Amino acid sequence: MQQQENKHISDRQFQIGDDVYLKLQQHRQQSLRDSSFHKLSLKFYGPFRVLYIIGKVVYSLDLPPMADIHPLNDKVPETILGRKMVKRDHVAATKVLVQWKGLPTDEAT
Repeated sequence: MQQQENKHISDRQFQIGDDVYLKLQQHRQQSLRDSSFHKLSLKFYGPFRVLYIIGKVVYSLDLPPMADIHPLNDKVPETILGRKMVKRDHVAATKVLVQWKGLPTDEAT
């Protein structure tokens, strides 16, 4: 079963200056899409240039100013506003509501 699942996984690594496409969750991130019908919108957006490498699969991209996607180095958690237990794949998990530094409480995620 593992071999069958791994057929769809490819190990890709990018270098600084490469142009890459960004996959967005259509029902969540709406700042880059130009259609109001999320079922018909694109899955991948770009190309965007890789500015620097943060981790093995984490990259900082040169996004347009209208993109409402937070930069990793600017958003820092300020406080936890709430917690609740949820069930994920038959396992209990904790969900937290985080207020980010420099943002109002209504933009907590």
